[in-house]
Amino acid sequence: MPLFVFAGIAPDDYLAEWQRHAWEYGIGLVVLGLMVAGFWLRQRRADEALLKSEENLRKSLSLLQATLESTADAILVVDLNNTWRLHNKQFVELWNIPDEILSAKNDNAALSYVINWKMRMAL
Repeated sequence: MPLFVFAGIAPDDYLAEWQRHAWEYGIGLVVLGLMVAGFWLRQRRADEALLKSEENLRKSLSLLQATLESTADAILVVDLNNTWRLHNKQFVELWNIPDEILSAKNDNAALSYVINWKMRMAL
């Protein structure tokens, strides 16, 4: 008595059926393998392109930061949400802004600090 009956086919018939269609299964496995290889290759190329783009962005940011630091002007760049995006050391030195205000990157907090600092200096 067989342990398994697959869709009502006796074990001997199942083996014969598999042997008749073995080439189809083989072709299916080859196609599946090619699909996996194609996906892997496409993913690898996308990863390489992403790494190259990130490296280009790092170089551009480094160049921008060097340009900001090399100028004698005090520069602060703020986005539409009043969040600091870039500043140079001349800006920090000119307005005497402490590290805790710098790390907050909040324009309103910095403005309040600078106004209070200027008022104390005027007294």
